[in-house]
Amino acid sequence: APEEAAEGAPGPAFPRGRIAPHSDFSRGADGYGQADRELKEREPPETVVILGTAHAAMRNRFAILTKDFDVPGGRLCHDAEMTGALVEACASTADFTEDAFTHRGEHSVELQAVWLHHIWGDAVRIVPVLVGSMQEFVDGQSPAQEAAEDAQIACFTSALSALLTGRGRVMVLASADLAHVGPRFGDERAVSAEFLQEVEEADREYLRAVASGSLPEDLRTLAAHQDRYHVCGSACIHVLKAVLPGSNGRLLGYHQAATPQMQEAVTFASMIFE
Repeated sequence: APEEAAEGAPGPAFPRGRIAPHSDFSRGADGYGQADRELKEREPPETVVILGTAHAAMRNRFAILTKDFDVPGGRLCHDAEMTGALVEACASTADFTEDAFTHRGEHSVELQAVWLHHIWGDAVRIVPVLVGSMQEFVDGQSPAQEAAEDAQIACFTSALSALLTGRGRVMVLASADLAHVGPRFGDERAVSAEFLQEVEEADREYLRAVASGSLPEDLRTLAAHQDRYHVCGSACIHVLKAVLPGSNGRLLGYHQAATPQMQEAVTFASMIFE
């Protein structure tokens, strides 16, 4: 059962937004399954905007891909009209196709594409986007509220918000893991039950800000401790919140995948925004 029950039964329509893990399927199974079971019972949207975490450095903050995705059992086509409109709307600020090749080495969009096709088949199309780091807004280099003043962030979120207003059947999906802790990720502390409890408390504080706090409370919550637990999906989660103002998040589940023998732990959550 979801950690936070819906007020009444969830409606048949798809949710406006969703956060899902981008961990591998074996470690992230519970997180994927919690949302996908519910989505399978709902009517599909026409388009899903996938905001994938970019793990590699990019020239720009966003990388929009204008290609389809081959997945097990078929092909998930991109929404050429919406993707093109998003690129065009931002062209005066940046060419967000410039970093398209970064998708070649990534996985955060691909993992969602597999599940979306499994759930809804050819009924949906996607807008594949990689979201680059916003680390300066969570590690103390720049105040969190200045994210809204960044030219590329402002342009992209404004353009996507306008497209969402004009198209009624679009869902926004943030493909985002949370904390990455342990010596493998630069921590001096070993992965222990005590450390993981501390991480969970910080993660849940962040998720409360994501679910109900106004912008930029999500970034400010991480900045309060200089992103001590290395939340890798904060940028795409921030963009999701920016383009879905007034949407309340419902936490379906929070999970930790700890591998002490590899000196690491990764956490993730599944959340739906109605």
